[in-house]
Amino acid sequence: MDFTDIAATRAGLHAFELQGIDLLPPLDPALEEFWTTVELPLTPAWPCRCKVVRPRPAPGAAPRPLVVLFFGGAFAVGTPDMVTRPARDVAARLGAVVVAPDYQRRPEHAFPAPGHSAWALLAHLARRAADPAFGADPARGFVVGGVSAGGSLAVVCGALAAAGPPRAAALGVEPLAAPLTGVFANGPLLLAPETVPGEFRAVFTSRDENAGLEGFNNPQVDEVLAFYQPDVASPWFSPLAVLDDIGTGGTVPPKFYFQVGRLDTLRDDAVVVEKLLARKGVPTRIDVLPDDGHTAWVALPVESRSTNPTIEEATMAGFEWLLS
Repeated sequence: MDFTDIAATRAGLHAFELQGIDLLPPLDPALEEFWTTVELPLTPAWPCRCKVVRPRPAPGAAPRPLVVLFFGGAFAVGTPDMVTRPARDVAARLGAVVVAPDYQRRPEHAFPAPGHSAWALLAHLARRAADPAFGADPARGFVVGGVSAGGSLAVVCGALAAAGPPRAAALGVEPLAAPLTGVFANGPLLLAPETVPGEFRAVFTSRDENAGLEGFNNPQVDEVLAFYQPDVASPWFSPLAVLDDIGTGGTVPPKFYFQVGRLDTLRDDAVVVEKLLARKGVPTRIDVLPDDGHTAWVALPVESRSTNPTIEEATMAGFEWLLS
């Protein structure tokens, strides 16, 4: 990814997103799709644009679960349009209100701003999901998900929620007024080699195995980290920082569904974190798609290679499990 001209890279990727949306089937007439803006109480306050896809409101309709989907793009590029494809299908097939928000990114906003802004949006939705702009009921299901960088944010927020309100308060952020019930993460960046627990270093091999592959490879991960400049020990980068708090204080952790490609250089970030969460008693599932690299079921007109299941089938089955 070219970080030397962020404006041009953003414009090019957004054009690719819109090209992919143009190739999608027409919007299901039972759905509506629109944009709304949430003023987040950051310092300074920040307007968060959100793309909302939901079943058309109808008198007497059952309350709708809430799904939040964060897009990918190395914490620097991308827009909510990227996740239009899964947003439409989750809304149509599972009856959910899907919110695809923006979040603060580099270089305008330094780490940990992406995580802070993602959490602030979740805190707003936990309190205001029933507002007309959304029309959801988190008690029917409250899932946060994302792809790539967005998947990283989803796991970070999910782990912080699982660690309980005292941990959120200790970090100076508002605890969620409604509990998260599920986390979807495709291809998340969650670990640096030096943070991998010793017992898992022998299985943390995907960075080396896939270092020379085309697409998103190990040198590009290093470029992302150099640009993002995270504190790799921070809970805004990795769930390892709050792992000891999960399962304490009576907080019921959400389910976690991870999805990675076998040929993804970030494969073992998800593999290791899934094992650690499962050890803490968190309900988890993981799909390692055998023929894919760093790819996701999104609006970008790039198809995956895996079959039985396809990435679409795996994604929908994952969301069905998270909302069950």
